[in-house]
Amino acid sequence: MNLKEEFSKFRLVKEDEKYIYVKGTRGVPKIVKISKVLTHDMYFLAGVILGDGHLKKDKTRISIELTDKEKLQSINKMFELTFGLQSIRIHPIRDKRENRKLRFLSYIDSAPIYHLFHEIFQIPRGKKSHKIFVPKFVFNAPLTIKKYFLLGVFITDGGKRSGINSKGLSTASLEFRDGISRLLRDVLIIDKHDQWLNKKYRKVYYGLYFHKKYIKNMRGFQSGQMDQILEYLTDKLEGQA
Repeated sequence: MNLKEEFSKFRLVKEDEKYIYVKGTRGVPKIVKISKVLTHDMYFLAGVILGDGHLKKDKTRISIELTDKEKLQSINKMFELTFGLQSIRIHPIRDKRENRKLRFLSYIDSAPIYHLFHEIFQIPRGKKSHKIFVPKFVFNAPLTIKKYFLLGVFITDGGKRSGINSKGLSTASLEFRDGISRLLRDVLIIDKHDQWLNKKYRKVYYGLYFHKKYIKNMRGFQSGQMDQILEYLTDKLEGQA
C-alpha cells in the first residue's frame, strides 16, 4: 500500500526516502511524519485504538482513556515517535461515582493521523463497540505484524478472565472477537470463547480468554527505542511491571 497516494489530499511539506511530512488544509495544522508504508508501530497503535480508543465524530480527534497512567505515557510516546509529535499531555479525569478509579485521558488532534486510522485501518467514528472488526489486510500480514496488532488490543482492552492465570477481552462485536481469535491462533495462542447478555445495556457481549503464559507468543521485538517501550508494555500485560 502506497501511503503517499492515500495522503494526497493533505498538504505535502516535504518528503524523504522513508517518510512524507504532511499537514491538514484547515486552520494552522501541525506537520506530522507519515511512513510511506504501513509500519509495525502503526499496527500496534491501531490495536490500541480498537481496544480502548475513540475517534470523535465531530472533529479529527483521537482520544485514549486509561486508569494506568504509566501505560498511557508509554502509548503516548509511541504516537510521538511514530508521527514526530511533540509531547502529548495527560489529563486526569475524576469519576463522581463511588469507588471509581482516577482515569487519565490523552488526545491527538491531527487530520492526517485521524485519516490513517479511520480510512486505512477502517476504525469507525463515535461509539464503535458493536461495529469494530479486524481489517482484512491484517490477516495477510506477517506474524510479527500480527503480534504488534494483538499487543495493542490487549494492552488496552485485555484483562483477567475466568481465573487468576487467564487473560482475555470482551466486546459487543462478534466479528471483532472472532477476528482476534483467528490472529491469536496464527501466533499459536489457543483461546476459548464465551458470551453473555448484559441486562443493564440489553446487549450481548462476546468474550475470549487464554492462559497468560502464552503472552510470550506476542513478543519478538527488536532493540530500538519503540520496541523497548513495547517490551515494557508486554511486561505490564503479563503482570511483571
